[in-house]
Amino acid sequence: MKFPNPFDRAPALRRSGDTLTLGPNPARRILFPLSGLVILFAFGGGIPKPLFWVLAATAAVALLGVDSWSFDLRRRVVRRRAGVLPLARSWGFDFDQVSDVRLSEALPPARSRPGIEAAPRDPAAGLLGADRPGWHSLSLDLANGKSVTLAAVPPFAAEKLEAIAAALSEACGFYLSR
Repeated sequence: MKFPNPFDRAPALRRSGDTLTLGPNPARRILFPLSGLVILFAFGGGIPKPLFWVLAATAAVALLGVDSWSFDLRRRVVRRRAGVLPLARSWGFDFDQVSDVRLSEALPPARSRPGIEAAPRDPAAGLLGADRPGWHSLSLDLANGKSVTLAAVPPFAAEKLEAIAAALSEACGFYLSR
């Protein structure tokens, strides 16, 4: 079994039965909070006790965080799950509402011109970094004209995002646009 690289910024696409799950690299999601806890307990003797426990609780809660997209191929449903377990919230929509899977690159203002989007249409894309110049984003365009951003990566991880987009569009039967 190959252990994922915790420094890899690209999301991971995993398959379990009839479900594809797109989410953060599992090694990154677990290794960084655990290393924070280890460092805190090993070298945190000089930190005031209240701050120590706040930092320890924050790192422990980070281990329970979830942010993923699930594509149920049998029921033909897309679901988003985000939050801290067991209080994570989820919402979703049917495959029929997806018009295509879109890969795009945020262009710097000097390079953007009429007819080319400077950033994805999803207002939440700014939170993911998809509007940073050179960053690549993967989003679903919906039939109602809205768009949801699934992931955004820096330029050096663009090839992995393209592979994820191709695998996702092939498995779900979505059209892939660039």
